[in-house]
Amino acid sequence: MTVLANGNVGIGTASPTSKLQVTDIGNTYISLNSTANTPEVALSMNTNTDSSNLWLTGINDDSAKNYSITYGPAITLAGIKFLITTTGNVGIGTSTPGQKLSVVGDILGNNIIGSYFTGTSTATSTFAGGASIAGLATTKGLTITGGSLNLNATNYTVLDGNGLISTSGTLAVGAGTCITANANDVAVTSNCTDAATVDSIEGASLLRSDASDNYTSGTLTFDASTILTLAAGTFVLPNGTAPTIDAVGEIGLDTTDNQLIVATSTLPVGVIRTRARLYSFSIASTTLSLSGFAAGQIMPLSPETDGFTMWFAQCNVWAGTSVTINFTDASGNDTNSLTCDTATSTQRIITTNNVFTAGEGTSMEISAMSGVVNRLNVSVFGVFSRE
Repeated sequence: MTVLANGNVGIGTASPTSKLQVTDIGNTYISLNSTANTPEVALSMNTNTDSSNLWLTGINDDSAKNYSITYGPAITLAGIKFLITTTGNVGIGTSTPGQKLSVVGDILGNNIIGSYFTGTSTATSTFAGGASIAGLATTKGLTITGGSLNLNATNYTVLDGNGLISTSGTLAVGAGTCITANANDVAVTSNCTDAATVDSIEGASLLRSDASDNYTSGTLTFDASTILTLAAGTFVLPNGTAPTIDAVGEIGLDTTDNQLIVATSTLPVGVIRTRARLYSFSIASTTLSLSGFAAGQIMPLSPETDGFTMWFAQCNVWAGTSVTINFTDASGNDTNSLTCDTATSTQRIITTNNVFTAGEGTSMEISAMSGVVNRLNVSVFGVFSRE
């Protein structure tokens, strides 16, 4: 050991450059040991600016033998700034670190890299600049267990009846159970739980639409006392060639022959014709007013309360070859001629002067006959005009 005139002490060296310098060619240790059960064993550091408080590093005065760095008049739990337990846990601002690193206070850093974090303090963690989590698997997300979600200073353990709305990058809470949705957010606009509104819809019953606003799936069900009113526009039935109508109450339009199809519970699928039978009659050759079939004979037909358009006639004759007929309106305008022969299934299309007004007198005229005809059978089909 060497003591210089300037007060420097050297152990293992003859020229110490500090008040105490220990030098050895191998492992070098300085040992501080106490035989008491709970002593303070530490190195202290201080300046003249504050002689009452010291920086101390060592073992604080408890039986745990934890290593501490403190600031104060002695190594005490109250003054601990940094602590390492005998199990390797590190505490900053706490004397009881529960994990490998426990911090009581704020942490400032550019990047925090780790597999997970566990908080043991009851204090609130605040992210003033927001929180961003990247690189999560699609099956991962935010999980809250045994606590609540705090939104806008309100705690929620469930979100039923409270709703969420996304506005300018923030998540806010609205009140009520009436939910509206668009491409950007799901929002609660007001508390609408009254009987006049829909306040609960299960997922399977929601109407779903595509990019063209065509509904692609879902069922819209009305209660027994509900009335569907269209204030404007039109209601389009399912239509097409041989549409499938097999459930009770279903309605569709078969465009093959313009029939309205209705499914009932007790009968086969019913058919409502969209075309009407305008006239149907059978004339014998012995009819007194006609005195046999001959060209130029006219048979008046009863007027209709609604206007109508003739589409076609189903007509045939018994015996003989044929009878040619046409229909005439009150102004003497004739339709195209129709030849009724012995065929019973042929539709004779009416295309000329085939529109008649309500209450207008109509008649059938025989324009020609071939062979000895005993009877003429005629049915005329068309549609009534919209009032």
